[in-house]
Amino acid sequence: MSNGLPDEAFTKQRDESMSQAVKGLFIINGGAALALLAFFKDVWSARPDLAASMLKSMSLLVIGVALAGSIHLLRYVASFHYQTQDGSGPTYRTAFLILAWCSLAMFCFGVVWLIGGMWSVLLGRTGP
Repeated sequence: MSNGLPDEAFTKQRDESMSQAVKGLFIINGGAALALLAFFKDVWSARPDLAASMLKSMSLLVIGVALAGSIHLLRYVASFHYQTQDGSGPTYRTAFLILAWCSLAMFCFGVVWLIGGMWSVLLGRTGP
């Protein structure tokens, strides 16, 4: 017990925070991929050079969604291993935290790739 709260309260707070983080990762990666998909058809016919960058960016965002989706599975496995106290719980915890950071990184890389591709098209060069 620390700060006057039982350990279960902190566990519940961490669990809710991670659930919200995963929802956020789904929203930013999935929302960005869907937004690009909505414009892809028009860009494909008008600016194929920009469409190539959009497609690569969407691919990174979809990978980010897949990573976010696998976080809950690893959280379940980590919880099981913590409960059985077999010593591998921290490994699974580290794995799902890495997946969360990688999902966020995919969003950042996807946006940077898209902006770089748009910038290249505007400057008259080929995509990144």
